[in-house]
Amino acid sequence: MSSTVTSPEVCPPAAGHDQPTTEQPNGGIIAPEPATTTAARDGSLRTVTTTGFELAQVNIGTPVAPLDSEQLAGFVAALEPINALADNAPGFIWRLTDDDGSDATGLRIFGRDDMLLNMSVWRDVESLGDFVFRSMHVEIMRQRRSFFVPMTEVYTALWWVPRGVRPTVSDAEERLLRLREHGPTPLAFTFRTNFPPPDALPDFGDAPGDAGLVLPRQSGELTADGVQQDHDWFCPA
Repeated sequence: MSSTVTSPEVCPPAAGHDQPTTEQPNGGIIAPEPATTTAARDGSLRTVTTTGFELAQVNIGTPVAPLDSEQLAGFVAALEPINALADNAPGFIWRLTDDDGSDATGLRIFGRDDMLLNMSVWRDVESLGDFVFRSMHVEIMRQRRSFFVPMTEVYTALWWVPRGVRPTVSDAEERLLRLREHGPTPLAFTFRTNFPPPDALPDFGDAPGDAGLVLPRQSGELTADGVQQDHDWFCPA
């Protein structure tokens, strides 16, 4: 969301999808099943370990002005190209859309008329991180303070969902509230402190003590130039 800015250049479809995304009758855009080996944005091949879970993400924000205002013209102009970039990104699976089927700007969260959300499902944390921090999406992130009011509470959350399950707005509210109250846990976490999918955890059986404790994974530097990880990465995709 920004004042008078140039919309980002539209990137060509990223490697990894040779089939078009499709609109679903129950709302949302979904990509075809991913292959077991896919191309990363740097051209290298990444071997994908298939699990029974997929990564959901939600991101909320309060715009500084109405969507039809001059101040948000740059944000609105970027919606279509950034969403197309996401739809064709390696690891993309689904994103929430409103009744018009193109984006989620007609939906609201926490009962607030002034709060936008985006929600999507990805193959894993790495795939989402590549899109958020290592694509043309970064150009929108750099303009974020021109588009959105600074937030004092957690406004983005990640969590695992069983394969094929599409999260709802109520699910997103629950995960955000959980993250605000408890910090990162296997049920709601962040890029910086994330957890493996439930079926990737070791089976400790009857091991005593803390053997079954689930430890978080620290992601290191998943940042793009000028963009701080885990903060201010609201995007329209």
